[in-house]
Amino acid sequence: MAETGLAVPGTAVRDRHVQRVHELAPPRALLTVRAVRWATDALAHDDTTVSALARHLGVDWHTAWSAIEVEARARVANPTGCRM
Repeated sequence: MAETGLAVPGTAVRDRHVQRVHELAPPRALLTVRAVRWATDALAHDDTTVSALARHLGVDWHTAWSAIEVEARARVANPTGCRM
């Protein structure tokens, strides 16, 4: 956990910000691991499109596809290791 703070000069006020670092999403990722798995599952099993999934996730098509493509390729490369 990283903590940063900003003291206001001449006062006892201190603005404190705590940033928690965890494994929900890789650094600089726009989507969580869970969101990518959900989208990849939906694309594989439901009658949907990347555009519809991107709209549900609140990102553009390219952002959604970049994340989904990595997960989909990993599943195709290792079908026995897939969790469905």
